[in-house]
Amino acid sequence: MVVLAIMVLIIILFVMYMMKQAFENHVLHHEIQLKGEKEQISLFFISDIHARTINANMIRKINKRIHAVIIGGDLADKRTSIRTIYRNIHLLQSLAPVYFVWGNNDTGSRSRAFTSYF
Repeated sequence: MVVLAIMVLIIILFVMYMMKQAFENHVLHHEIQLKGEKEQISLFFISDIHARTINANMIRKINKRIHAVIIGGDLADKRTSIRTIYRNIHLLQSLAPVYFVWGNNDTGSRSRAFTSYF
């Protein structure tokens, strides 16, 4: 019985950890230098935002000029409200022009709601 209780506790803790990870913002900065190129371009890449809203404070804290925003798929799925889709796109458009790559969750009737933005 004790072993079962320990296993259940471990599973609960693991699920809680995974939920925490899923809703965190993970911002990474990478610099790539191309040989012989002097022009600098800043891209903001984001993906898998289909089950959440983008944190406006995170966007406001960006203090660097962004030349383009790339959404790397999964902007929406059947759980994502139209309002959330529009809010997320609007926030990203406040940074720079937005380019979108279709993801596996972006198909279906909701996809028609945001294709006019791209």
